[in-house]
Amino acid sequence: LKQVFDVEQYGSLSYIPDKYPLFAAKTRGWDKSKPFVLVTGGVHGYETSGVQGALLFLETKAQHYSQWFNILVAPCVSPWGY
Repeated sequence: LKQVFDVEQYGSLSYIPDKYPLFAAKTRGWDKSKPFVLVTGGVHGYETSGVQGALLFLETKAQHYSQWFNILVAPCVSPWGY
């Protein structure tokens, strides 16, 4: 994903920060004139399909939609739930 998107660590869980980093991927070349889209996954406990869906979106669709939108994907907001 790092070849196509900017991947950044935006935080970590305070419990064991090295074990639970939080990452987000965003499309490159953000344009203030485009609308912004936020895709999240892993928000609720045992929501594994949301994490997988967010990652699949990054791998298959996000680059295509980036021609019309600035896209930020946080695939696993709560590692506790995953």
